[in-house]
Amino acid sequence: MALIIEDGTGQADSETYADIAAYDDYATRFGLTQWAGLATEDKEVAARTGVRDLEASYSSLIIGSTTYRDQALAWPRTDAIDSEGHEWAYNEIPPEWIEATIAYGISRGHEELAALVDERISSLSAGSVSISYDTSIQVSATGLGPSVDRWLSRFLTGASGSTSVIMEIVR
Repeated sequence: MALIIEDGTGQADSETYADIAAYDDYATRFGLTQWAGLATEDKEVAARTGVRDLEASYSSLIIGSTTYRDQALAWPRTDAIDSEGHEWAYNEIPPEWIEATIAYGISRGHEELAALVDERISSLSAGSVSISYDTSIQVSATGLGPSVDRWLSRFLTGASGSTSVIMEIVR
């Protein structure tokens, strides 16, 4: 089943901001070779899941308001002025937002790898080889948490680098 791509018209059934070719290109540019081994259907599921998860994490912090009441995704938006003072048109989707959703989607395509990386080694022995893992430590397999925060901070309210107001109260 082909992805339904948001094109700035605020479709009610959009699933992602980019097609699988864009995901493939991103994976190639950044040397994410495991992505190429996934079936197209698995890539589409990862893309949908990545967008859903990213937007669920950030939806309450995004600047502006959705342009259309029934649109499926967070962008396009109205009254979206980022922390650098750039106003985004009612039908625009910031390239940084699209890239973040692609990176997040690719990370979702590697859930099995993420589970392995999340288990951190707590002890290691040489004689008879023994490895113990501390599963209480959770880390991102791709390191996307801080990266996504940095990519998207200019589009989030209350985020580092966002616009704030300082008031002085005088008696």
